[in-house]
Amino acid sequence: MTEFPLGARPGTKIEFIAERQPGVLPSFAEIVAVPFEHDWGPIDTPILCGSFPEFVQNFGDGATPGRDAVAMAFNGQQFLGAAGAGAVLAYRMAVTSGGTQAVAATVALQNTTPATALTLTAEHKGAYGNRLSVVVRDNPANVAQDIFEIRVDGLVRERYIYANTDINGLRDQINAVSRYVTAVANVNGVALAVTAGTALANGVNGVPLTATEWNRMLGNIENQRFAILAPY
Repeated sequence: MTEFPLGARPGTKIEFIAERQPGVLPSFAEIVAVPFEHDWGPIDTPILCGSFPEFVQNFGDGATPGRDAVAMAFNGQQFLGAAGAGAVLAYRMAVTSGGTQAVAATVALQNTTPATALTLTAEHKGAYGNRLSVVVRDNPANVAQDIFEIRVDGLVRERYIYANTDINGLRDQINAVSRYVTAVANVNGVALAVTAGTALANGVNGVPLTATEWNRMLGNIENQRFAILAPY
């Protein structure tokens, strides 16, 4: 015999709608604060990451000792009672002034004149920005448009289609949504020169650290919730 919910009749269409359950913050005892050196992501900004993929989303996948330290905090020792952090308070440290300060990678793209028409700066300071490159090519579906791609290690991560002489419009598209770069339009009204791949360059991580960076970190996390401080 088929049972129906109370008040329902045979032939009744019932639609079940899933609802997102409210998230629960990890308990105080599960949070590990990990200050680290790295090549991407916000500097001097504590960010609570509930998983390693969330860390990568904020700080990139650069193969640095800092990234490994965060992964180890999540993994723990893989046995009962030492299974790893419920969350990591990630804090990227870098020198922000002086000769060894962190620097964002940049590139100046030429138009067909030629003249510098669009300047890109990596969203975050660090050597990860040197992995970024730009491809400008004709749109085969519309001769009045170009396709602008931002790539990481040669793989397309973002694509913009724009009227080929509307550099201001391209700039606005990039600045509205890009996770990798910010753009400044230097010259509008002339198409960018086609390029099969122009890399950003001169990104610097901002190391070695000094007592200044360590003291600043301690001041910036003193009001954060965590149980263990595990600096790398």
